[in-house]
Amino acid sequence: MPTFTEKYAGLSRTSALWSNTIGLVLLVVAVPIMGLLSDKIGRKPLLIACCLAFAVLTYPLFSYMLSGVSIGGVIVIQLIFGLMIAMFSGPGPAAIAEIFPTNTRSTWMSTGYSLATSIFGGFAPFIATWLISKTGSPISPTYYLIFAAIVSAIVIATLKETAHAKLR
Repeated sequence: MPTFTEKYAGLSRTSALWSNTIGLVLLVVAVPIMGLLSDKIGRKPLLIACCLAFAVLTYPLFSYMLSGVSIGGVIVIQLIFGLMIAMFSGPGPAAIAEIFPTNTRSTWMSTGYSLATSIFGGFAPFIATWLISKTGSPISPTYYLIFAAIVSAIVIATLKETAHAKLR
């Protein structure tokens, strides 16, 4: 986001870094709150809400950011994204862990998480740059986020709710 907001939203390097930092501070505060909330209402509702938020809000938020919005507007967008990410990062680790039986949990959870993060997260900047270069549009990386959100929502919908189940 700092590079994107500097290059395409017209922020200075300092403003881009500070707006990102403010969003990340909210993320750090919100993750344990979302984890606690997922213990109360379940993992799936928050995870699916996160996916739906990314599918519905990503394009409009990036479009607004590219419209010449002020630093305040960019900060609000970063705060919204911070909350959306927290909705996934709070319940996500517990949901992933609860997929696997206790005797193999650490092995399969760490392997699955590492592969997914390296493939989809690691290549995200490359994909974003490639999409922008191929389409000529700085909004094109939103399509990758929307696609990932839809695929994730479908997968999460097939999982069994585990928040209130005994660990196996």
